Amino acid sequence: MKRKVALTLALSALLLTGCNSEAQSQQTEQNATAAVFETEQTAEETSSALRSEYYAEIPENMRLFNFAKLNSEGEYTTVHNPSVSNDIKTFVNGNIICSFCKVTNSDGSASNRVLRFYNIDDETIEKTIPLPDDCILNEFIGGGEDILCKASLTEYVSDGASKEQSIITVKNDYSYEFSEYTPQNAALPLGGHNIAKWYLDIIDADRNMTLMEGSASESDDGTFSDYRYHVYMFPIDENRFVYLTGGYEYTSCFGIYDFRTDTCSDLPDTADMRPIGIRNGKIYSVLKPWDKTASDIYVTDMETLETVKCMSCPKALKENDQIYYLMPENSGHILYMYARGHGETSNIIGAADPDTGDILKECEIPYGNEFYSQLYLKDENTAVIISGRMDKALIIDMRD
Repeated sequence: MKRKVALTLALSALLLTGCNSEAQSQQTEQNATAAVFETEQTAEETSSALRSEYYAEIPENMRLFNFAKLNSEGEYTTVHNPSVSNDIKTFVNGNIICSFCKVTNSDGSASNRVLRFYNIDDETIEKTIPLPDDCILNEFIGGGEDILCKASLTEYVSDGASKEQSIITVKNDYSYEFSEYTPQNAALPLGGHNIAKWYLDIIDADRNMTLMEGSASESDDGTFSDYRYHVYMFPIDENRFVYLTGGYEYTSCFGIYDFRTDTCSDLPDTADMRPIGIRNGKIYSVLKPWDKTASDIYVTDMETLETVKCMSCPKALKENDQIYYLMPENSGHILYMYARGHGETSNIIGAADPDTGDILKECEIPYGNEFYSQLYLKDENTAVIISGRMDKALIIDMRD
C-alpha cells in the first residue's frame, strides 16, 4: 500500500496543470527583484509596493477575493508550502472554493487540519470540516451531481509510517462521511457511469471492472522508475469517453473507450497530445511533449479520425514560460493563461475561438506573479485563479 500511495502522489503531481518547479523559480526571481528595490522591506510589503506601482486598480472584469481574511480573529491558515505535508490544496466546484488547510490560533494553543469551503459569490466561509489528527489530504478527486467534492486522505502515526488511505465525500448540503479507500468510494458520476481513477487504472465502479489497466516497473531501491497510466478525461456521450494515456518519460496519446463493446482505441496521430475538450464532433487537444510546456492546439474529427492543427500558441514562448488551457463545456471559446518565466510584471489570460483560432479577448493579470498556475472554471465564462500562496483568488469574467 505504501508504494501505491507513493505512486499515486507522484502521478497526481505529474497531472497538475501547474509546474511547481517553474512556479517556485518564478517566486524566487520575484523576491530577488523586490530586494533590489528596497532591501529593508518585507517580502509582503515589497509585493504590495509593486502592485501599487503597476496596478492602481484591477480591470473592471476582475474581482479579488482574499478568502484568507475571512478567518476568525486570532486564527490563521498556513500558506502553500510544497516541502511540508500540511500544504494547502484547492478545488473549485461552481462558486465554491474547497480548500485543505491547517488552521492555527495565533497563540499556538490549537492547530487543526480542516476542509474549508469558501463561497466566491457571497465571500463567506460556508463550512469548516475538521479532519482526523495527523491526517493529510493527498488530492481532491473531484465532484459532480450531488457531490461537492471527494478527496483522498492519509493518516500518519507518530513514527511517520502511513496508515490505510480513506475517502471523504462532501455533499452539496455539506453533509459528509468518511469511508474506506476503494474504487467504489473513490468513484465519481461521469457521463452516466461511476468512474474511478485508481492508481494507474480506470475502473467502472458500477460493475467493479477495470476498463483500462496501467503498468509499472520497480527499481532496485523500491521506487517506480517506469510507469504508464490511463486517465478518464471527459464523456462523448453515454456510451463513450475520451481517455489519456501517459507515463514517465513516455510519449502521451489519447483515444476513445466504448462501453458497448468494452474496447479502447488509441487515435492515430495524437502522440504528445493531451485532450482538453469536445465540440461539434471534434476532440480538441494541446501539444505537450514529456517535460515540455504546452503549445499549439489540434483538433481530431471523430468521424474521419483526422487530426490537424487548428490554433497556434497565442504567445511566443520563451525559456521557462508556461501556457495553460481550459475548454469549458458547451462554450464557444478556449481559455488560456500565459505565465511569463522571466520576472516580468504581469501574466496574461485570454479567450480564443475554437473554430478559427482568433483571439476573442485578452487581458493582463494584475499583482505581478502572485497568480501564475492554479486556473479553474466557476462557469463557462468565469475563470478563477488561485494565488501561489493559496490565500486569495482572482475572479475573471471572460465574456466579450
